[in-house]
Amino acid sequence: MSSSYNVQHAPVGAFASFTLGSFNRRGAFASQVGRPGGSNVYIGYREGNGQFFCLPYFDTSSAAGSDVPFGVPLTYDTQMRRVFGEQDIRRELGWATDTIRAGRIT
Repeated sequence: MSSSYNVQHAPVGAFASFTLGSFNRRGAFASQVGRPGGSNVYIGYREGNGQFFCLPYFDTSSAAGSDVPFGVPLTYDTQMRRVFGEQDIRRELGWATDTIRAGRIT
């Protein structure tokens, strides 16, 4: 099963949610719009040697050019490994939990 799917995180009765999980797509907070938020979500870490690793929860077409977070280009380059691919991500969806694991991220 693929780990690329959106989940809306919201309390019962809320008119707002935080959506996350579909690879190469935007998500984030949304209020009273009936769809996922339209913002890129950058979740990652930097290794001691300067390599930056990131989960793929952002629109890859907007990550190029001037919209580069933290001054680090995000690519799928296999040597630099900037963005985790589907084979690197383990995801478990349970009752009231959504656990995502990749590299040092849990």
